[in-house]
Amino acid sequence: MDIKNQIERAVEILERGGIIAYPTDTVFGIGCNIFDKQAVKRIFELKGRDFNKPLSIAVSDFKMLESLVFINKQEKKILEKILPGPFTIILPKKPIVSDLITARSEFVGIRIPKYKIVLELIEKVGFPIITTSANISGKKSPFNSKEVDLKVDFVVKGECEHKKPSTVIDLKNKKIIRQGVGIFIID
Repeated sequence: MDIKNQIERAVEILERGGIIAYPTDTVFGIGCNIFDKQAVKRIFELKGRDFNKPLSIAVSDFKMLESLVFINKQEKKILEKILPGPFTIILPKKPIVSDLITARSEFVGIRIPKYKIVLELIEKVGFPIITTSANISGKKSPFNSKEVDLKVDFVVKGECEHKKPSTVIDLKNKKIIRQGVGIFIID
């Protein structure tokens, strides 16, 4: 199945409330529609992840990002320099984002991956998706489709570019939470 057909299949599955695994610029991820609470719960269960640990969200562009989080002009200027890219940005969430995703936090991690397949997939499906590593919690993250061993509904074939997690940045407090592949200098 070529990549166009794989994206179409992944979109169908996401629209039906399913879970997909997909390559990103960092590590292989799994995702679902962020507005489908049953699918989000299933991600926690598949990963064996504690419901007190938040999940991140992947979006295709700044319009989608701004529909989910509060961001000021200065922060947007910073983000426009680094996104799309290997960064997860922690920002204050809007009420549209479920507390299930954020573990009742007022903040959410959000990504615009620099990976054409993911951006095209999210753009085609028209809604943000969960993005979390496609592994059992605490185990090694997969970097290609052959390493994914979670029981998802569909795996988009591919390989991750960096093979290292994203850098997590708390933009409000100007702190790097996790140093990953992305290099970010805090002014």
